[in-house]
Amino acid sequence: MSMQTLAGGVTVSGTVEAREEAAVGAELSGYRVARVLVEEGDMVSRDDPLATLDPALLAGEIARAEVAAERARSEYARVADLTGKGVIADEAIAQRRFEARSADAQLADLRTRRARLTLRAPVGGLVLSRALRPGDISGVGTSDPYFRIARDARFELVAEVPEAEFGRIALNQKVPVRLADGTEL
Repeated sequence: MSMQTLAGGVTVSGTVEAREEAAVGAELSGYRVARVLVEEGDMVSRDDPLATLDPALLAGEIARAEVAAERARSEYARVADLTGKGVIADEAIAQRRFEARSADAQLADLRTRRARLTLRAPVGGLVLSRALRPGDISGVGTSDPYFRIARDARFELVAEVPEAEFGRIALNQKVPVRLADGTEL
């Protein structure tokens, strides 16, 4: 909080805050942070990668799921043309079709999880904070967001102006703002 003088000699105290802030966390827990790609103060665009989680835990699962899906599709393909011919029960054919669909769905789920190992910026803007380090485990021990981003790097001064001073200021009036470090905007 700092004291500011508005045009016309009106001094107010207030805070500079992000107009709109986006919080970024991991959708998956239990994965080690492999790399952090941005720091506080960096500008990012929407969908820019902010950090990556280690894919090692998923790699084996995906490989096994690919084999299982391929096998299930192959088994279904061998009997698909036999529906209604009495060679094999239609229920057995339907069962193989469902097993193939289930294996494909499981594989798709794992691939979606792999894509979510990269934390991406939901909006473009200025990175306000980073609470993530390489080696951290995602989703463990924190409810705070890993990154906070000021959308479009837009900020506003939130201040209280005494009612008696309203006549000395106007809507959209340009005013100098002095930050706590002495920087004037």
